[in-house]
Amino acid sequence: METSAPTPTFDPRSIREIIFFYWDRRDDIASIHINERRAAFTIEGDHGIHLREADGEIVGMDVHDFSRAYPHCPALSRVALPAIAEIEAFAGQKLDQSVEVRATPEQLPLTTQMLIFVIAYALANHEAELRAEVAGTARS
Repeated sequence: METSAPTPTFDPRSIREIIFFYWDRRDDIASIHINERRAAFTIEGDHGIHLREADGEIVGMDVHDFSRAYPHCPALSRVALPAIAEIEAFAGQKLDQSVEVRATPEQLPLTTQMLIFVIAYALANHEAELRAEVAGTARS
């Protein structure tokens, strides 16, 4: 079944750099950019995960309620909690204030795994929503 819009592409092999930015505890938003910061459209998703899409490809994601999102979803917390510890160790500070980290996938392997897992999860959900939308339109 065709969807109404193509699902953006994502190639994990294209990740050369991860730019992780945590706003602060009050805003509790984490922004993760792949390779560089780019202007992008937001694809809203479940659990506060918003994919960033530009030119048909995923270029990053924003996670709202970052410190509270993962404990409620066990599958996500198993990949997120080790990544958070890795980011804190790399940054030399806790994620209770603004922090920015730029690193290669080799420097942040657990964070890279989390990024790939969460993007795949969010893309699968997005595609399922598009398919349901098309199926609903076909029945009308």
